[in-house]
Amino acid sequence: MIGKKSCHVFIGLLMFIAIVIWSGGLNVEAASNQTKKVKGIAYQVVSRKKKTATVVKASKAIKTARIVDTIKLKKKSYKVISISKNAFKNRKKLTSIVIGKNIKKISQGAFSKDKKLKKITIETKKLKEIGKNAFEGINKKAVFFVPDNQYKKYSKLIKNKKTGWKKSMKIKKLSKTIDEQDDESYTYTVNLLGDGSSGLFYVQTDNPDPESFEFVDKDSGSPYTTNYVYISQYPDEFADVNYTDKETMRVNGGYIFSSPTYTDGGEWNLVIYFNGERLITDITINAPAMKSSNQYLIGTYTDSSMTFFEKMDAIEKGLKEISLYSGVYVRGELQKSTSAPYYGLSNSPHIDQTFYIQSPYYSDSKSMLISALYPYRFDSLGFPAQLGIIAKLLDPSASYQWNPNWHWLIDVTCNGETRSYGGQGTGGGQGITEDLIKYRFSFDGSANDAYNIRSLKQISDIICEYGALNVPEEVKDLPELTWQQVSDTVGTEGSYVRLVLLHSVWGGSSYGYTFLYDNGVAYPGFFSNVWYDGRYFNSHEVFEKGTTFDNQSAATGDIVIKDAVIPFPEETEGKQYKYQYRDIDQLENYDADTGVWDGFTWYQYDPATQTWTTQIYTYSMCFDEATGQYSAIEDAAFKDACILTKDEVKAMGIDKNANIDPVSYYNYDKTVPPGTKVG
Repeated sequence: MIGKKSCHVFIGLLMFIAIVIWSGGLNVEAASNQTKKVKGIAYQVVSRKKKTATVVKASKAIKTARIVDTIKLKKKSYKVISISKNAFKNRKKLTSIVIGKNIKKISQGAFSKDKKLKKITIETKKLKEIGKNAFEGINKKAVFFVPDNQYKKYSKLIKNKKTGWKKSMKIKKLSKTIDEQDDESYTYTVNLLGDGSSGLFYVQTDNPDPESFEFVDKDSGSPYTTNYVYISQYPDEFADVNYTDKETMRVNGGYIFSSPTYTDGGEWNLVIYFNGERLITDITINAPAMKSSNQYLIGTYTDSSMTFFEKMDAIEKGLKEISLYSGVYVRGELQKSTSAPYYGLSNSPHIDQTFYIQSPYYSDSKSMLISALYPYRFDSLGFPAQLGIIAKLLDPSASYQWNPNWHWLIDVTCNGETRSYGGQGTGGGQGITEDLIKYRFSFDGSANDAYNIRSLKQISDIICEYGALNVPEEVKDLPELTWQQVSDTVGTEGSYVRLVLLHSVWGGSSYGYTFLYDNGVAYPGFFSNVWYDGRYFNSHEVFEKGTTFDNQSAATGDIVIKDAVIPFPEETEGKQYKYQYRDIDQLENYDADTGVWDGFTWYQYDPATQTWTTQIYTYSMCFDEATGQYSAIEDAAFKDACILTKDEVKAMGIDKNANIDPVSYYNYDKTVPPGTKVG
């Protein structure tokens, strides 16, 4: 039987996300022959004849956006003339939008419920229609910048109750100068949060609008980018921060800012926004010196006398000692999916793991600042990714790649030598309720203000303190699914199971099939890199539809036969046949009259002989009563039944169902009660 893989569920991709951010992400990608995505906004062709297009949808993560004047598809240009219904609706992070020069219509609900949307720059002079509730629920202090010669016309168009206009909003001319927009003089002081390695800062300022400014470090000292590093307001709310104005997320005396990658502090330039554009001023701010978490690891655990791999060994050991697996957060209101409202199963995107039990419940949890201040929170993906970054810092000529067998390891190569590194953090926080928050950031200078907490040890201890709390369980309206229930459902005979297929740790899913059976232990048995019932089950334990025996990789998979017929030879005087040193009449799963082995029989592939041999042959033996010796069974018929050649395998119709989905199965795809029988 194939050994059971590890089945722990690993969450969080912090280091991967950071690497994507550092690389700048993908700006443009073609989605189909009629749609195109540009910087988080999806456009769709309206008329090929008129060469026009519309905005259909925006990314939920979008913060600032510009609707382009035209898009190009297959070397043809299409004017973007409209914003479709609900295209930007409920984009919680969107703060400003620039509407391109060809827009004629803003449809119903286009920017509805964009609570942070405060700056709308309308460049078009062709706007004729604004739909119902187009700006309903946006920031009540929003400012519309419109072309000078359209001021009266657009004021009438925008100042209509049906559009969502509020009296607290303003309409200004685009020609307004920078000095007129920023006619007040503000002061700015940058302070460290924690020990300065988290990329979070407390900016003290009297500027009432945190979206009107940011900072830029032109020489960040970052080993990951030669580009400028911009430092702007942290976009999300922390549960353990006392905000004096939740709408602008202002704290006492200022705001919480962050940088997407490392900045070493020093001289920063003030940046302001004008007409939707980012403008770097000559005003400089002196930021405190920062230190990289990577520099801390190298400086703490290594010295110049060590070789490259001695340094890697020391840092891996030190990182394991200080790393937490998870942070602490405040649980949001428990909700249940409407599209997948039941417990179910999924495979794993990792080759060294098998299946997950998937829950239909989710919550919009709120992060905590105390957790964000600790940079050493790593799951089994983040930990090796961090060590990969360290390797390149220690020696730029070093390289690494993810281990093909174990998702928590990378293989690091330097000077022709390769070693594996990885792991994950231990312990940490958990989801808590808001009433359990003990340490709050008030920024008021009081003795119990968590802003005074500086050392990483203090921060780590607080996270673990939260992790040790007795938090009441959330009330659910469904009993949780267990592996024992799955085993009981599929039974010892086994069954096909429909489940959710996870294609990548980055996301992406579909539906497919696996085969499970009750093997007498808590976790059900399964097939991995196995041919069974005319189908191939890949290394992710799922039926790989369309794969035939001609596939080079699949052709070396093991073969499983249910209720295989492999009779022992007839015994002769003085000769006894045994299996694992047991008499054949004592075997519970073997019928001596029919030669049938009850259950699943594995034939394992031998690359040396290019044949498949069952363990029945390996563990069977002949006992000679005269000599008291055991020897292999040499009976030709028995050996032939235990060993399969390629020709025999092909003759069996090993892939006869390669393109056929199972018609009978138990459904665990989360759309129906788990274990629902189909067919």
